[in-house]
Amino acid sequence: MKANITGPRAFVIAPLTGFALFLFTVFLLLGSAQTVRAHSKVVSYSHWKLGLADVSAVFQIQRRDLAGLGFDPLSGQGPDTFQKMLTGSLDVFRGEGACQRAGRVTRTGGENGWLSYRLQFSCPVPGELRLATSLLFNQAPGHLHFASVVDAAGQTHRALFTLSSQTFTLGDREQAPGFFRSVQIGLGHISGGSDHLAFLLGLLLLVHRWRPLLWVVTSFSVGHGLSLALAATGWVPIHALAVEALIAISVFMVGVESLWQIDRESRLLPAFALVGLSLFAFGSAIISGPLDALTALGVTTFFACYLALIYRTTRTAVGCGSSSGLAGRTPPSLHAGFGLAFGLLHGLGFVAALDPLHLRAGGMLPQLAGFNVGIELAQLAAVAALLGIRFGWRASSGDRWAGSARLLCSGLLITLGTCWTVERVFL
Repeated sequence: MKANITGPRAFVIAPLTGFALFLFTVFLLLGSAQTVRAHSKVVSYSHWKLGLADVSAVFQIQRRDLAGLGFDPLSGQGPDTFQKMLTGSLDVFRGEGACQRAGRVTRTGGENGWLSYRLQFSCPVPGELRLATSLLFNQAPGHLHFASVVDAAGQTHRALFTLSSQTFTLGDREQAPGFFRSVQIGLGHISGGSDHLAFLLGLLLLVHRWRPLLWVVTSFSVGHGLSLALAATGWVPIHALAVEALIAISVFMVGVESLWQIDRESRLLPAFALVGLSLFAFGSAIISGPLDALTALGVTTFFACYLALIYRTTRTAVGCGSSSGLAGRTPPSLHAGFGLAFGLLHGLGFVAALDPLHLRAGGMLPQLAGFNVGIELAQLAAVAALLGIRFGWRASSGDRWAGSARLLCSGLLITLGTCWTVERVFL
């Protein structure tokens, strides 16, 4: 697909139109917090311990997920409404009777973006333990809650709570996800991950031929599959908030490159992008946000070198002084490397949707395999849908509106990347 805006006119029109679209979409998206939010898939964990006459629990969830659902326990504005919700939506039964809550729910933590709540239940009557929870399923139907229960004999049992499965009885067959359930979780995680889908859209905007597209999508898949396996097995430690911020920045980057494809001779857009990225990254370092100074420097340097390499190879392809826009295409190997690098990053963001206790307990292979299959199936479906839209557009309109469509999609990606980065770095 060749854009129909090239040459000196594009030098002015492309950056200014993209910037206008950027501002318009910012105001549009900021009017709806749910539109800006990238993940509708919320994951939480609880750890239960049975005593002779009591049951204790620790509930854990990321603050970012709560804030996205309208709860922010650390905002200092009034009582902790999520704490009240937690109190009323967790029920424990032992034998024929209900256990009584002992004392108040206390909140601890907040480090690295995670919040912990401690609960205690009094269960004087012995008998079979049953847990029931409806927590967050009304606010986030795709919510996954992983629970581990240590019984009086020290044996660990695992359960997965979903919208369709909100109870667990100790002694039942373990509800930790197997292969097919993990496939479903992978499918659902991609469908609720707007940032991942936005990055895929950006990759499709960058590549216009079948063979390079195959290489880019494959390298992206290999990257996130490898990093997911390494992080899930504990070989690569991750900082969840830093990973989420970098994923948002990756959407910003791919949007910038897509817009820049309209006129590679323009240096205005890359300059603005690098200034904006520096403000994102070093602002986080200054306020002790999720990105430290070294990471901030690395991200900015990487993108600067990547843009410089694209500019140099494109000018070499079209000849010095040419302004033929897309005539000098970026080498496919560069885009494949870009897809691989950010595939590694996106794979680290998938780890939260897996049950780490089940992985360590020996269920690693079926769960990882099923989850990856689910992700790949959803990714292939998304790529097929986006390609169908692109080819349908070309069949009906030809190249007449190609430049305008690229401007619109690129401006949307830059705006989404900006909003998500601000949300995850500064809010």
